[in-house]
Amino acid sequence: MEKIPIAKIVEFRRKKSESTKMTLLKNLKKTKEKKDNSNGGDYWTTSISSISQYFKDENQDIILDKIDDLLGRHDLTKSKTSKIMYQKNIEILHNFEDFNFESFKPKSKIKYISKPVEKSIIKILDLPIQVRPQHVYTYEENGIDKIGATWFVAKKDGFETAEIGIFTEALFEYLDINYSNKYEIDPIYCIAIDVTNLIDVRQNQIFKKEVPSLLNSSLEAIKKML
Repeated sequence: MEKIPIAKIVEFRRKKSESTKMTLLKNLKKTKEKKDNSNGGDYWTTSISSISQYFKDENQDIILDKIDDLLGRHDLTKSKTSKIMYQKNIEILHNFEDFNFESFKPKSKIKYISKPVEKSIIKILDLPIQVRPQHVYTYEENGIDKIGATWFVAKKDGFETAEIGIFTEALFEYLDINYSNKYEIDPIYCIAIDVTNLIDVRQNQIFKKEVPSLLNSSLEAIKKML
């Protein structure tokens, strides 16, 4: 097994029977590297990439221009499947027309850093977990070099809060494995955001048990079936 995207861990948890869970794991073993961003694949790329750019540039025109672009594509295509995809992405973008990301970033000046592909697969409980946040950034606070990250995720009917927490926990592990030797991880700004229903979970909420910790127990369940 090359990698386990977090969305597949959520899917595994949702399966009702052992046979359907086993089928999912067998398919994961067969899966080759595909063009995706581990948050739903190409289906959500247009909306998530625009939201990601809006987070960074704080320019509302990015969202408005992409809505206009997708409306045009929606009207031109004759494919029913494409029309549905464009409409779903437009609906997500409407969620962010007046969205304020101020509380999702530290007040200190932040510096965005690269996210090498080779760092995107980390070992948790000896399993290869894929973590692909849109943003990883550093900043200084009270003389301490800190690091935070933001991960936008999407699913047709959205994720439950506890499921988003699985993305957040994996994101924290990603920061810990790749950057903790140089930076202090800020759990307040280790955030996964479901762009479908505007629910977010921060790592400090998991530490405070406001959101249940489900990552390790989910991976233990997967390991027992491998």
